[in-house]
Amino acid sequence: MPQIADQLSALVKALQYLASQGIVMKYEEIHKVLGRAIWY
Repeated sequence: MPQIADQLSALVKALQYLASQGIVMKYEEIHKVLGRAIWY
């Protein structure tokens, strides 16, 4: 899967594809928080 289309649903599909291939993403450390959302 060389490219990922726009929108969150496309990212979800891409991550599911990678997981099916045995490739997973794992956060080791957060270096910098660039933004934060506050939900009411």
